Amino acid sequence: MRWILFIDSDCALCAGWARRVCRADPQERIFIASLNSEPARQPGLSCEPDNGDATVVLLREPDDARFFRSDALIELGRVLGGAWRWLVLLRAIPRPLRDAAYRLVARHRRRLSRANAACAIDDPVVRSRLIDGPG
Repeated sequence: MRWILFIDSDCALCAGWARRVCRADPQERIFIASLNSEPARQPGLSCEPDNGDATVVLLREPDDARFFRSDALIELGRVLGGAWRWLVLLRAIPRPLRDAAYRLVARHRRRLSRANAACAIDDPVVRSRLIDGPG
């Protein structure tokens, strides 16, 4: 089964997560696409990366199941397993609360990442998993 992780590729925090996800997925099940890429323009995936709402979207193929905000993080933890499994514990928190925390981090993500952080999209491991390149 293939998964596509849509991220705001202009955000160092999001791109850093993409790098960590790719390194934690030696089976290469998870691929990366920018929210500004052609695959992100599919019906049901149209999200504006700068609205502070959906900076991470996870799409499961072939059934096209979509996971947004905190649900995407929980599903990512389930797929990756191992040390990432702790993300599944977030399910115990009611969705409105965890999505509110997600939105808070998303709104301030540029301040939370180092201004001079290298873009993870240029990482060879991430680049090998890119779909349609960064927007």
